[in-house]
Amino acid sequence: MQRRVLVLRPHADTIGGVEHYYNVLALEAFDPRFEYFFVTQPDRGTGLTIAARLARLYVQFWRTLRTREYALVVLNPSLNRNSFFRDALFCVLARVQRCNVLTFFRGWSEEMERWIERHWLPRAIFRASFAQGQDFVVLGKTFRTRLLRLGCSPRARYHLASTVADDSFLSDLDLEHRLSRSPPLRILFLSRLVPAKGALLALQAVSLARSWLPEIPLHLTIAGDGPDLPLLRAAADLDNVEFTGAVTGEAKRRLLLESDIFLFPTSHGEGLPNVVLEAMLYGMPILSRPVGGLPDVIEQGVNGFLTDTLDPVVFARWLVQLARDRELRHRISHANHCKALASFTRDQVRAHFVRIVEDSILR
Repeated sequence: MQRRVLVLRPHADTIGGVEHYYNVLALEAFDPRFEYFFVTQPDRGTGLTIAARLARLYVQFWRTLRTREYALVVLNPSLNRNSFFRDALFCVLARVQRCNVLTFFRGWSEEMERWIERHWLPRAIFRASFAQGQDFVVLGKTFRTRLLRLGCSPRARYHLASTVADDSFLSDLDLEHRLSRSPPLRILFLSRLVPAKGALLALQAVSLARSWLPEIPLHLTIAGDGPDLPLLRAAADLDNVEFTGAVTGEAKRRLLLESDIFLFPTSHGEGLPNVVLEAMLYGMPILSRPVGGLPDVIEQGVNGFLTDTLDPVVFARWLVQLARDRELRHRISHANHCKALASFTRDQVRAHFVRIVEDSILR
């Protein structure tokens, strides 16, 4: 009998890191054992509509587990309020049905972590659901320590994994040509435009760097959509800043192939952003912060630079350094491309994830 694996994930047409991960891996096309159960819909609705839809999903999930035999259920929670409560019940339902569960923690809110630690009810919910598991996937070494602190067992297995870089445009990459071309130096910010992602800080850093470096033109592209867009447009010097909105397909291809530096001063509860791995794959030095699993991927001065600060001056200094030191920029670009090519492409990430699943099934 084929040992089916049921993966709980957001709908394929929604926007976010988990959706991107499974859309790129295309597990169902690669391996017929994998099936998806969608825990969200593109049109989220409000209030009672969401509650009614979620109730129907729980009933549907229960019936799915009762009518089909699964060797493993894969959960993909983020440690935020919506995902925490929603997926905790999916976890409990799977365990009541005596299914093996593999929990792949994605985004991670430190504020939510502290809230769980300090309040008995969310702490009890966590320990009655996720903490009962014996197999976890984490996106950085720090998350194992944090799960143990929240009540997960030290005897459980903690598999270290990465997210995935979309390599669809890799055949069009001519890194040597890009590294040898004349200025302007093209800086990319690519993410949803919400305060914690750091687009405004990126604008400020590039503005400072331009004032210190008039001899080398710098061009900033802010790609993404979200509630901060009007504020960012108002703050930008539009002669040197391009706003593209959300990018897919050819627009995303152009940015990944033509951009020189990836500037991502995020303070969001990141796991391991797909976009950082994609920027590495297409040969961009990374300027970011040590959130989530990024310290496991970015070695200081080798793959880029990370800082705890939210001071745009620090990012501006790095931009100036990379602009003036062509050899450093080229060395980091080559190092990132080679590292991502070896570890973060679709085939490597998919194979590693399948091995984790098989280990969990055999446990």
